[in-house]
Amino acid sequence: PESWPVTNGFEVQENGDELTGLLNQGPYLFILERRHISRLTFQTGPLIDGGIFHSANRGAINDRCHVTVDGSTYLLDEQGVYAFSGGQEAEPLSIQIQDIFRHSDDYYAINWEASKWFHAVNSPGEETVRFYVALSGQDLPRHALAYSYRHQRWWVEEYPFPVAASCT
Repeated sequence: PESWPVTNGFEVQENGDELTGLLNQGPYLFILERRHISRLTFQTGPLIDGGIFHSANRGAINDRCHVTVDGSTYLLDEQGVYAFSGGQEAEPLSIQIQDIFRHSDDYYAINWEASKWFHAVNSPGEETVRFYVALSGQDLPRHALAYSYRHQRWWVEEYPFPVAASCT
């Protein structure tokens, strides 16, 4: 907060979507919402010539559900998991496990009401990204949707206790 004076604040256009976080990728700052991503760009300074432009029709469930690996960011939103590299296109990754993202009472369905506790971590040695989620009937993340980005494979891990946070 010390690097950005409070008098240099600017407004983000209200579009009815919930602001969930910020993502620094390359020379841009991306503004994450639940269903959209916008890009903040400027030459001289954000207040002088800054602009906010729509970047993708995907979002992030919260500020802890994105992981950057080798220039691509893996994000979790209500549609699934996808890779984002800063362009207009988001590459869907979770097509093989898409049923888990549908709103239902099935045991292997995500409890979206507990989404504020979801988080993600990259395990570089395993080349795996894990998205910790709460499944149906649970209030805290006890499962991880694990994605091997090298082999492009998915599996679900279950833990005997809630996993409150993650780090590398």
